Amino acid sequence: MGLFFCVVAIASNLAIFNSQIASGSRGFFVLSDANLFSRFMSKVSKNKGVPYVSILVYSAVTILLLKYDFTALVLLEVAFSLGTYALVALSLLRIRKKIPLEQRDKALFKVPGGKLGLKYCGYTPAAAAAFVMLINGTDYFLGGIMLLPLAVVFYIFFKKCYGGFYKENPVLYPINPATGLAAGDIVRIGVFGLFVGVYSMISVPFLRWYEGGWGPEYYAQTYGTGFLSDFDCMLNILLIYGIVMTLVGAAVFAVGRKKDHCLAKELVS
Repeated sequence: MGLFFCVVAIASNLAIFNSQIASGSRGFFVLSDANLFSRFMSKVSKNKGVPYVSILVYSAVTILLLKYDFTALVLLEVAFSLGTYALVALSLLRIRKKIPLEQRDKALFKVPGGKLGLKYCGYTPAAAAAFVMLINGTDYFLGGIMLLPLAVVFYIFFKKCYGGFYKENPVLYPINPATGLAAGDIVRIGVFGLFVGVYSMISVPFLRWYEGGWGPEYYAQTYGTGFLSDFDCMLNILLIYGIVMTLVGAAVFAVGRKKDHCLAKELVS
């Protein structure tokens, strides 16, 4: 019986790994298709339309990361995965507002429950992702939330390199000549900074309540030395980081509202 369960466990893990390769590699493909990555990554097989290049690259990156500590990989993965799930859910609300039901194909699926059902499907997964990230551990949360701004850095870099949707339709997706980014991006980056900052500050009292009874001893035993071994130090870092990100986000948002947002309205109109 023990051997049977061992075989089942190995088979299930292989299935999970296979599905991760199939789904995770699509990120490269979608970015490439949106002109935010090399077009080479959007190549597909002739017979089945499988994005084999992105799958091979994803597999190669996975093999290279095998030599690193699992904790570091989790820090890299969890925050971006949960952030993606939250944004996908929230995008439902944005798309429904931008494209009302009467303008959509009748054959497409309609979220039941009216506006209440729509908000439930949009806000609940986002709130669940935010909550799960908080209870994942202060160490993982700290590493993850401090890595989130890298998404903005990479977006700016690849947008300037490959052009984004502007390359396909410059009228529908105009750019700000002063920044080289999409019209309205500065405002969105500011909102992102505000969210990360406020979220980081809110996490401090929650984590102190949630892990305060056992956290200091646990992290001291787990890490021994370094700031990850000091529970109070991690909370202080989160607080300072949250204040800095809130101030930076507010400043960027103000600049965007004054310049970039006005330009976006002019270009779209």
